[in-house]
Amino acid sequence: MGQRTVGCELANSMQCTGLTHISTGEPIYWPSDSRKLPDLIGFCVCKGLPTSMVLVKPCQELFFDHSLLLIELDSLIMLRSKNPRLYNKSTDWNVFRSIVEETLNTNLTLKNSHDIESAVEHFNITIQSAAWRSTPNTSDTRTTQLDRTTSDMLHEKRKLRRIWQNTRQPNDKKRLNEATKELKDFLAQRKNEQIESYLLNLSPCEATDYSLWKATRKLNGPTPHVPPIKMNNGKWARSDCEKANTFANHLKATFQPYHTMSAETDIEVEHFLNSPYQLDKPIPKTTYNEVKWFLKTKINANKAPGYDLITGKVLQELPEAGVLFITQLFNAIIHCDHFPAQWKVAQITLIQKPGKPPELVTSYRPISLLPVLSKLFERILLKRINKIIHHRSLYPHHQFGFRNKHSTIEQINRVYQYARDSMEAKEYCTAAFIDMTQAFDSLASRSSL
Repeated sequence: MGQRTVGCELANSMQCTGLTHISTGEPIYWPSDSRKLPDLIGFCVCKGLPTSMVLVKPCQELFFDHSLLLIELDSLIMLRSKNPRLYNKSTDWNVFRSIVEETLNTNLTLKNSHDIESAVEHFNITIQSAAWRSTPNTSDTRTTQLDRTTSDMLHEKRKLRRIWQNTRQPNDKKRLNEATKELKDFLAQRKNEQIESYLLNLSPCEATDYSLWKATRKLNGPTPHVPPIKMNNGKWARSDCEKANTFANHLKATFQPYHTMSAETDIEVEHFLNSPYQLDKPIPKTTYNEVKWFLKTKINANKAPGYDLITGKVLQELPEAGVLFITQLFNAIIHCDHFPAQWKVAQITLIQKPGKPPELVTSYRPISLLPVLSKLFERILLKRINKIIHHRSLYPHHQFGFRNKHSTIEQINRVYQYARDSMEAKEYCTAAFIDMTQAFDSLASRSSL
């Protein structure tokens, strides 16, 4: 066997001595040579420090070509910032529905685009306020209530410690050590019993809100690596603000309109769209029962919300007045041909593409989180558009994308059968395969226009 590395020796020593490490996962070495990657991760070794009372954060001030780590210790539990949510397990949905019934105005006039924008804002504010008012605040510092046995043992230990500090007798020291060991063993046994009881109540089913999977996500794992990002000028983006600006500039350059038509064609298309001729029947309006059915069957309550924090669970808990308001709003959008601007605002999450260098901004795929209410309207509108498309046979027979019951396997089988028929007929069979760079990003930018 070869010589073991220093890192492996350090890890074994820490494991044998009961040491732990804390880190931000960010590099602390910033080389001046742009061809080198900042791959040196800084960490601190500690022992007996509860992670709930320790906070580690980077210090961006450079010491030569290295940055530092700042460690904060506190005697109380240090609360970490959490993602904002409208509800939790303690939310009283009956109170939520009663507040919505009282505050939501279903008699709004919806005749133009300004009325629609005002109605969307009124709905968001009403739902958010009702959810927060019906959800108790659980962000206070956690406290632990000691049982009588633990309290008595702790009181006895402190009493023996005071006696030993005054006398400094070996017998008193021995009694203190015995009380300390007894208390430590009792707390360890009590903790094991609590963990065993907690594990027995876990379940991967919906009845317990998938508690088993949520518990496994809370297990202490390795600190995730936070890769550095290279800016356009060749320097490294170290702070979160610099990284956000770097990604923002990249997305701004990527999400550009795709102009292929001439100015004369644009004018012709605009004139055709604004012509008073009725080419087809008006799109049918939606109904209260249809909206309620889509909310119940087509909206996933556990999907991540958009910037407005309104999830599918919140929409499914709406009272009759809330569903009626959504129905009126959707019909006004169809009648006025106006899609609300607030529903076009997306919260973008960047996910690294497999096998791509993590330091380049082009190696990340943007995922847009839109408001759930906008996706609900799109589903209802798509149902009407599909009827027109199928009635007029607007889909070409070879298109499989964006079509139900047209999977990739069936498309491969169609191409295979076409090639086989050509070979049997002794004909040439040609194919062209195109791999577009950043195709997903380009299509996302064009579809959002």
